[in-house]
Amino acid sequence: MNKKAFEIRTLFIGVVMVMFIIALYFLLMTGAGRDLLIKAGIIIPTLNSSTTIKIDSEIIRFDISQDKVQWYDSVNFWDFDKTGQASFNKKTLQESQIKNDFKNYYYDYHARKESVLDISPRIMQKLYAPCTDPVCQQLPILKKGCILFTNLNSEASMLTHDIIINLIEDNPQICPAGEPVGGIISLRANNNVEFLKVTEIKELNGRKQYIMGGKSEIVKDTQLENEIRNKINTWRTSILSKPIKISYVENNAPTSNYFCASFYNPSYLKVDLSLPVHQDTVCPIKII
Repeated sequence: MNKKAFEIRTLFIGVVMVMFIIALYFLLMTGAGRDLLIKAGIIIPTLNSSTTIKIDSEIIRFDISQDKVQWYDSVNFWDFDKTGQASFNKKTLQESQIKNDFKNYYYDYHARKESVLDISPRIMQKLYAPCTDPVCQQLPILKKGCILFTNLNSEASMLTHDIIINLIEDNPQICPAGEPVGGIISLRANNNVEFLKVTEIKELNGRKQYIMGGKSEIVKDTQLENEIRNKINTWRTSILSKPIKISYVENNAPTSNYFCASFYNPSYLKVDLSLPVHQDTVCPIKII
């Protein structure tokens, strides 16, 4: 009799434990419990159009060097799901749309404060030092540089985000109207500063043509390198003073708002979708 009672009690305890485990599973895999597991990194969120989680922040980022957008769950950054969507806090984002919004913003060199930079004649003199060959001695002393991203129509070039300064003689209102006269300064994706020299000067129909040959050379003068890099980076990040327009779906309705963006090294643009601003807002330039 005692043995039978023991077996019944053991069976009862087993059933209770199974029910407890099942209840705990459903508690953790839904609602606040699931959110806690996601934040702890124990499970990876798999989002689709019918799955929306609640998070404390609404941060998204664009990795310029990798051409990639991600969303943030207050602990980690995650890729969009297989359908190209991410949903949180009643917002649904399409990966392709968000990526285009970031690209249209970042690569718009016309929207920056200036596209024609003042270039000190001292910079050009240092780039060509020692100026002993006949070509160098015929070059005009230039004070302007037309700055732009290279080959914006090429997806591959956009990913490298090389920036060049064409040393020019005139002062165009919009780049790239000025033709290189004194060579091309480049800031490469690897952060190297390079210079392509003019190696030949020809005259055609009474007009001089400045021909650059060979390969770009890395600028080895540390002081000059830093001066050029700082000038280019100041131009590049000046776009942050303007808000970015981001389009998404909120409460099942298409919408778009403007937000201030910040730049995080080495190559990230970040936006908090919980902090919209007016289209004409002058944003603080934040580089972290």
